[in-house]
This record gives sequence, C-alpha cells and structure tokens, in this order.
Amino acid sequence: MGLIVLVALIVFGLLFFHAWKMQTEERGVSILEPNDYGNGVYYFGATGAKFAKSLSKFKADHPELKVTAIASDTFGKGHLCGYWVNFEERS
Repeated sequence: MGLIVLVALIVFGLLFFHAWKMQTEERGVSILEPNDYGNGVYYFGATGAKFAKSLSKFKADHPELKVTAIASDTFGKGHLCGYWVNFEERS
C-alpha cells in the first residue's frame, strides 16, 4: 500500500512540475528583433510563442506598418525554422 502511495505522489509531482514548467516557459518567452532585408521584407527566425510575441512587439513598435504577407521558412523535411513577413506603410 505504501509503495502505491509513493508512486502516486511521484507521478503527481512530475505532472505538476511539467505543467508549471510549461506555464513558466510561455510567460518567459524571449523576444527577438527580426532581420531587415529592405523594401518591407523582414525575417523572424523563430516559431511558436516566440514568433508570435516578437511579431506583436514589432507591430506595437511600428504602428505605421501593416502586414501584407507571411510565409513560413522550412528546411529538410518540413522543419519550420522561422517566418518571412512583408510590411507596407499604412496609407
């Protein structure tokens, strides 16, 4: 009986730690500055939450720009590594 309780506590602890780690990583996502290739073409070398937060900050810092196109960048057998984003001046 004691072994069952011990195993249950270990499993519960691991699940709790995993959930806590996921929340912490989501909040602590770093923001990157995109590479500017000129003519409104930028490259964000990030995916998932890091891309979303970086794009959101870039848009907040540049309200004069609007997104006109986004294309994913992959390598190998479809491994996503970033996004190309095209911006234009708002009229």
